[in-house]
Amino acid sequence: MGEIFMNLSEAHSMKTLTEYIDKRVVSPWAHYEEPGDVLKDEVLPISKKRDVLEAMKREDDFLMTATTENMAGGRAPRLQEIERALLLLETKEA
Repeated sequence: MGEIFMNLSEAHSMKTLTEYIDKRVVSPWAHYEEPGDVLKDEVLPISKKRDVLEAMKREDDFLMTATTENMAGGRAPRLQEIERALLLLETKEA
C-alpha cells in the first residue's frame, strides 16, 4: 500500500501542502489503508478529510457496480466504514 503521512513535519517535506492534499483526494486508497486513517491524518483540514472520504466513497460505488455486474476483482468495497468515518467527521464539525 502507499505511504501514510500522519504528522505535519512529514507533510512539510513534500513540495507543498496543496500537493499533499491533492494526491490524497485524487487517489485516496493509494495513501490510506482504511477510512479511519483519513480521520487520523493531522495534516488534512476537516473539509479536505471530507473530500478524501467522498472520493473513497465514489471509488467504492464504482467497485460495487462492477461487483454486481460480475466484473469484480481486487479489494472489497468498504462503504459502511466510509459512512461511519463521514459520520464521525460530522460530529467533529458540530
